Amino acid sequence: KDPLAKKLQMQVRRFDLRLARAVNLISRFRDDAHRKEASMLKEFRSAVVAVLRYAKETKSVSLEDLFSLIDADTDGQIDEEEFVKFFDEADKEVKVRKAFKGAGKPATKLATDANSAAEAGTNNAEGTEKNEEAEEDEFEALKLPELPREAVRRVFSTLLSDGETALSQDAFVQHLVVRYYVASKTTLTDRLGFEGATTLCQLEESDILELVEGPQRDADSGA
Repeated sequence: KDPLAKKLQMQVRRFDLRLARAVNLISRFRDDAHRKEASMLKEFRSAVVAVLRYAKETKSVSLEDLFSLIDADTDGQIDEEEFVKFFDEADKEVKVRKAFKGAGKPATKLATDANSAAEAGTNNAEGTEKNEEAEEDEFEALKLPELPREAVRRVFSTLLSDGETALSQDAFVQHLVVRYYVASKTTLTDRLGFEGATTLCQLEESDILELVEGPQRDADSGA
């Protein structure tokens, strides 16, 4: 065989191996990029839902009423610009109740003796401040990613059905409603706590409940 041809064939084989390796690397980097993109979009979507649910809670409105607040032109649907505008003005510092860690220590009884009236007044003021601080400490801010306009637009497109350009009220509610599955048989009552409560129904395993309002703290148990 021609020595030159053999040398060229060996070089071609090496180039083929290098090309195959480059193709594999590009494919791997592309897959990693897609995974990171999907993960980031999922985080953005979770943050958007959290902000919307927080807006419902802080404004004390139903999901239907929240829809109407976002639907600025009252045409019965939310378009992308209305959605983005709402998030421009929305409170994105979402606060949630801290997990219950048990009842705290009982408050110290304030002095009421006539000789310590001045001290009692000071203690009352301090007690009020501590109660206000405790109430503030009951909540903590969620760690959410920043939501620039482009991120909100990307999330909005994921909320739409195929071929749709605006969000209907039914679709909006379904994206935000919170439902719970009953894990074990229990009783549903009309109030927090047991004293004076009326039984509404018996809940069976796998029953589904829709959250209307809450959560609320039980003043007696602290739970």
